[in-house]
Amino acid sequence: QTAEGAMQASTDILQKMRTLALSSATGSLSADDRKSNNDEYQALTSELTRISQTTTFGGQKLLDGSYGTKAIQVGANANETINLSLENVAANNIGSQQVKSGALTPNATGLAAGSIAITGNGQTANVAVNLADSAKTIAAGLNGAIGGLSATASTEVKFSVDETKTKGDPAATPPVAGVPASFSIDVGGATVKIVGVTSTADLADQLKSNAAKLGVSV
Repeated sequence: QTAEGAMQASTDILQKMRTLALSSATGSLSADDRKSNNDEYQALTSELTRISQTTTFGGQKLLDGSYGTKAIQVGANANETINLSLENVAANNIGSQQVKSGALTPNATGLAAGSIAITGNGQTANVAVNLADSAKTIAAGLNGAIGGLSATASTEVKFSVDETKTKGDPAATPPVAGVPASFSIDVGGATVKIVGVTSTADLADQLKSNAAKLGVSV
């Protein structure tokens, strides 16, 4: 029932998003009307992702992709089960039309300036990409360029800790002492100190405790 209620809420949001996209695709709307539609669309996108990240039952998240497949007992006898699979329904993980891959050739100092041509819903737009533009700036330019188009930008960083160096090897001959790692992370002007890290799990815990301050997800 928990998952069903969340899925119904997600379905209602998707229906509203579809209505906004169809409305924006009509030629009678002004640029301001389309911008208003896009602002509402982005708010619905955030709500859809929030539902996927917060729907839980018995301490298990149901709709963020971590549930996987589980056997559910449905009968009185052993092995009378059905397999239940729940997927990630975050806004950036669903959609009937997605760009699966693309490629740009960088020069020695980054991507060359140019423009991105977009065609969809009977509309065409060119979005300028300037030197030194960030992914966030480019995404902002793409948002609402044509009806129903939304773009997001994210940066992903993967950390791992070499425990042979942080924990050492007391069984070695001679024993090797470990040196816990300590360093600072600066994101968007916010700085946190990571202290005494000896494992990847330890690092993850410290990052999670500072996620709100840094504005990141772990």
